[in-house]
Amino acid sequence: PAASIYNKTAGFQGEATLNGLSYLKTENPNEALAIEWFKKNTGVKDRVLEAVGSDYDAKSSRISTTTGIPTLLGWPGHERQWRGENIEIENRENLVNKLYKSKEVEFIKEALSKYGVTYVYVGSRERAQYGNPPLEKLSEVLKPVFISGDVSIYKYRG
Repeated sequence: PAASIYNKTAGFQGEATLNGLSYLKTENPNEALAIEWFKKNTGVKDRVLEAVGSDYDAKSSRISTTTGIPTLLGWPGHERQWRGENIEIENRENLVNKLYKSKEVEFIKEALSKYGVTYVYVGSRERAQYGNPPLEKLSEVLKPVFISGDVSIYKYRG
């Protein structure tokens, strides 16, 4: 046990902190800035679209997890664990996939409105999972409100 503490803390080389997100400032500083932007600029009625993730993966649903802003679907397996098999889980997973890849303005407007989505997040996870989304071309639907490196936040103009 004593050796494991030393090993897990890298010999106490890093800064001692209780902030569980402090590592993001070095691992993914653009995402850390985006999280701060969400915390300062959003309210209780906001909803965010972000990549669907793997259960208990620290990089999944990070915006929703760290800000408290609801998302369409975070961890599908976790939802199934607590709610049982449910077609809505699969439908939402497919919808998120289609939203990030779609160029169909009416489809995007309808889907974002239906679920009350106010912001669309595009970071490294979204690009890795869905490719380079064509969201930048959808200016009549989405307005960029935050851009830092490979991270963008779009406000839905609904």
